[in-house]
Amino acid sequence: MFPKAAAWARERETDILLSGTVLTAGGIAIAEAVGVLHPERVRVAYVRSMPEPKDSELRAALRAYFSMEHVSGVTFGYGIYMRGEAEGCEPFILAHELRHVYQYEQAGSIEAFLAAYLSQVIESGYAEAPYEIDAMIASAPYRNGSGK
Repeated sequence: MFPKAAAWARERETDILLSGTVLTAGGIAIAEAVGVLHPERVRVAYVRSMPEPKDSELRAALRAYFSMEHVSGVTFGYGIYMRGEAEGCEPFILAHELRHVYQYEQAGSIEAFLAAYLSQVIESGYAEAPYEIDAMIASAPYRNGSGK
């Protein structure tokens, strides 16, 4: 299942990098504040709903751990999907997702990040996964639209 998940994640990153928009100056400042090494590589694609895998087995595995209909943002390498109606709380969500970009950078590849992230979610649950806790802490200053 992992090779399918990694391939799907790489495809999503490619789609976002081709269709997404560059970070604004404010977005770059947030990226730098949460540790992103290459904010110029990040692209954001606004979507009405988060994409799910076409492969039914992979889709079922994803749904077992994540409720994509309630997710406001998802990161794949340097690509971020953000739900369009989430734009009102964008600084917090963007900071959270940008911290995941940082985590991808530190892991060294989509595959390395996913191996660690999925293991964390399976072992601890989504809310208690160390990568999620780290992203929540890094994005906390942006929760009320403020910032650092």
